[in-house]
Amino acid sequence: MGFSLHNLPEEQTVEVIVEGQLSMELRHDLLSQALFALQASGFVRLLIDVTRTVFGPAESMTDAFQVITYMRNLGFAPGIRIAFLQRGDDSRRKFFENAAQTDGLDLKYFNDRDEALLWLTNGLPDDSHHTNQYS
Repeated sequence: MGFSLHNLPEEQTVEVIVEGQLSMELRHDLLSQALFALQASGFVRLLIDVTRTVFGPAESMTDAFQVITYMRNLGFAPGIRIAFLQRGDDSRRKFFENAAQTDGLDLKYFNDRDEALLWLTNGLPDDSHHTNQYS
């Protein structure tokens, strides 16, 4: 249970692989460490693999708003592109995606890793000329 984090230099992306039961504490920890890794690398792309996770029994749809608020307060800005890799189709994750996009986050769920990476890298300017999103 937990997560691992590493850089994908060719894609200029930080990848987080999450395993086990999702909790608010785990989400906060992985999001803060992912943002720190983005800042340290200068990347603006984040791939979060949640294919090996399950929701906790007490999860509610309102938890999505708490996570979005936490992300915004932490410093996730519209210039940061976030792809979630999921298994199957889950209405809670679709709800989270829609709520995050409504709040201005560039976030999307995928079932295919290659499609997620393509979406992350497509349409973004070369990061060497990109405005720093953490200023």
